[in-house]
Amino acid sequence: MTQLEFSQKLLSEIGASRDTIIEFFAVFSRFEYSLKCAGYIEKDKSYVAADWDRFAEELNSSFKMKLNRDTELKSAVDYLIKNPPKKQINDNGTLSWSKADSWNEKKPILEWLLLMIRRIRNNLFHGGKFSVGPVQDLARDQQLLECSLRILEKCLRLNAAPALNVKGYFESKLG
Repeated sequence: MTQLEFSQKLLSEIGASRDTIIEFFAVFSRFEYSLKCAGYIEKDKSYVAADWDRFAEELNSSFKMKLNRDTELKSAVDYLIKNPPKKQINDNGTLSWSKADSWNEKKPILEWLLLMIRRIRNNLFHGGKFSVGPVQDLARDQQLLECSLRILEKCLRLNAAPALNVKGYFESKLG
């Protein structure tokens, strides 16, 4: 089996199209890069990490207003609320999955959504989809990725300073 064939087989084990997986990784990594360039950097760390929570906090009210008017965004948010990604855990030396974190209305919706999107990224990037045999919910992987992409894109389109700053870096040098 060639490297390309092996890669194609690995991608086929994830319940999402190859193009969607690649698009998600490209958009997610560019978004995180843009957050850091726009000054959304976690403090008190010896390494550079994007401060997704501060971005969410500053953008949450604009996001909620958009959510009330945008059916495409509402559909993506509703899907993640009803089908939140699980978190891979170490259960006494055995890889397992924790119960999915439900959204609690006391927590800002955008902060919770961006946490779930990071979890989706972690599950894919860190091999959670391959570690303990086939994942039973393969059919929802495509939907989770598409909803995540929709939410990130809608965040960039908000007419609020945090989104505009991040959008500037996101789109810079892209033509």
